[in-house]
Amino acid sequence: MNWLQRTSDNIDKEEKPNFWTSYADIMAGLLLMFILLLMVVILDYKDTLAEKTREIESKQVMIEEKQTMIEEKQGKIEEMLGVRKDIVEALKEEFSDTDLKLEIDNETGAIRIPGEVFFEIDSTEVSTDGIKNLKEFVPNYVAVLLGDNFRKHISQIIVEGHTDDQGSYMYNLELSQGRALEVVKEIYGDRFSDFKYKKILLEYLTANGRSYSQPIYKADNSIDRERSRRVEFKFRLKDKDMIKELQRTLESKE
Repeated sequence: MNWLQRTSDNIDKEEKPNFWTSYADIMAGLLLMFILLLMVVILDYKDTLAEKTREIESKQVMIEEKQTMIEEKQGKIEEMLGVRKDIVEALKEEFSDTDLKLEIDNETGAIRIPGEVFFEIDSTEVSTDGIKNLKEFVPNYVAVLLGDNFRKHISQIIVEGHTDDQGSYMYNLELSQGRALEVVKEIYGDRFSDFKYKKILLEYLTANGRSYSQPIYKADNSIDRERSRRVEFKFRLKDKDMIKELQRTLESKE
């Protein structure tokens, strides 16, 4: 091999590039970029996960608050709707041991007392025994309705006279109205002693006569004249106020 050939071979060896070194550098750079990108993704994921966790916890708190609010509304609605039932139960308990011949309507809470408990036949004057029976009944009845538990729900207390179907409608209307009115007059008369809530009872008490328009029937659908001759003590609730309050409860927001 001559000098020229040897020189050419040396030049070729010196100028030949090292491709493996460049490839390794590129791979190292790509790996570093991948690691950096992965770290960015991981950090972003952690932030997103933390944010989602906070959102879930916030929503859970809102759900619990709404559930509490719903339970409170349900309790208030049940309280309003259960007032009449509670009054009926209170009246039953109050008069469970009484000797008076009275009936308590399970649906309305009206108390029916036979006419002869207070009056003689065809009379509007309260009898001696009638006064005694009124003194036994009225204070306890009023104490239930106008006590702290129910007074806010009571709109009116009605003494209502009823007759049987014997005689004309107008005669019986006058008789029933007279009896209801005499009961009220007797309560505020000189022979009736004071009792708790007597003064505020004036704000609620009224008297009506119904003649024989609402008779009581026997099982065979014939009129039960003995039970139809009666005095009823009834109450009315503040239905409009309760409905408005119920509507406000249903529509209220947190």
